[in-house]
Amino acid sequence: MRRKLYITAIALLFVNFSSFSQKRTKRINNERMKAYKIAYITEQLDLSGAEAEKFWPIYNEHQEKLSELRKEEKNKIYKLVSSAEQMENLSESEAKDIIEVYSKIKDKAHKINQTYFQRLKKVLSYKKMIKLKKAEREFKRKLFERLRKERGRARRQQ
Repeated sequence: MRRKLYITAIALLFVNFSSFSQKRTKRINNERMKAYKIAYITEQLDLSGAEAEKFWPIYNEHQEKLSELRKEEKNKIYKLVSSAEQMENLSESEAKDIIEVYSKIKDKAHKINQTYFQRLKKVLSYKKMIKLKKAEREFKRKLFERLRKERGRARRQQ
């Protein structure tokens, strides 16, 4: 009986440690990715110290607001239609409600973007604003390429 208790306790500790380790690794990877993104965008925009000091708080606030909207979208919409079976059982009025929620979220995103560009044009030139959009796209493309390569390597190792 005691042996079973010890084994159970050790197994629980291992599972908890493993879970903590995965969360920590994910957080470290997210922080590393953000650092790469900051470095990449700073380099692509050739930001001066004064520009960077004003730019990054605006940029980070904007990213946070968009992240919150994505979470809201996921919570309000995707949970409702998470499976094909649920989609088939939706009534027309439920589908209408989902579309209205989706539309409101997209309206919020548009307003957030308008405010962002109004604030950004006080800090960056229009040319640098265009470079920013291009740098964001290129960074995302490079990130996806890197992930694709890492997954390919992981599959070959298995």
